[in-house]
Amino acid sequence: MISLWLPSPKRLARVGQLESLLGTLARADRLPDAPAGLRALVSDEFVCVPGAFSEAALSRLADVGDAAHSSWLRADPVHLAADHSALRLHAYGDMGLDRAQAEDLAAVLKPLFGDLGYELSVAAPERWYLRLASGSEVPEFSPPEQVLGDRFDAHMPGGSQGLRWQRLMTEAQMSLHAHGLNRVRASQGQVPINSLWFWGGGRLPNKVTTSITRISSDDSVLAGLGKYLGRAWMADLVAALKAPGTDHDLFDLRAAFADPLLRPVLASALEQWMGGRVPVRVAFESGQRFLLKPWHRIRFWRKPPVLT
Repeated sequence: MISLWLPSPKRLARVGQLESLLGTLARADRLPDAPAGLRALVSDEFVCVPGAFSEAALSRLADVGDAAHSSWLRADPVHLAADHSALRLHAYGDMGLDRAQAEDLAAVLKPLFGDLGYELSVAAPERWYLRLASGSEVPEFSPPEQVLGDRFDAHMPGGSQGLRWQRLMTEAQMSLHAHGLNRVRASQGQVPINSLWFWGGGRLPNKVTTSITRISSDDSVLAGLGKYLGRAWMADLVAALKAPGTDHDLFDLRAAFADPLLRPVLASALEQWMGGRVPVRVAFESGQRFLLKPWHRIRFWRKPPVLT
């Protein structure tokens, strides 16, 4: 079995990679759609106990290895921008920070969180963490990819808990606004790091089961799952494509098509997989799901699916 995680059809269409794939998927079985995003993709292939898993705890396991016995939140640096009606999340992830700059920004925030019993730490310039105080209620925030472009307050916890975290976020924003690094970034045409986004809260699962035997991905959450399970994990996609197949390979290609140099390699790999002798399970990040079995190739009369 091969499991493929792909970007949304819209993203594939923008880079000219959708049309040929649709021709192949015409012969596949269409499975029920799932919710969009990483959580649904993980739930397709991994059974976590308890059912809800923590992206923060799993990525912390991959990044540092000390995730056990604590509750975690991702506290990633982001850029918020105001329009006429609200503050919106405009950028996250790779924002041009190096490790020293990230540590410098985090240093002014550590006392703020420390007063509440929370420990702020930097594992990578784009991945920061809060270790929550023992017994703390874990807030539920939306993942940043769901917040991007939207007003951030629509994705925060409700009630008194949401108000507490909004006040904490506001205090962090004030400290970041006054930081000298943001003045330097502005002079260089870079957007300021003016907030943190909290998400993925929780603890490591008690148990995880899967039929996956090897994971190819540069996603830190999947790296954590691989480490938790003791599964083979490859961040180098080109090396993974050249490696002999296993009983059940997972290829996470959500970000790979953004690289123009990789697209011909990926197109060739897709053609080989879709015409091979093992079933291929295709999951789009936007929620569409397909299963292509070897005998499906005889379904030459079927029309390409409509994916919106």
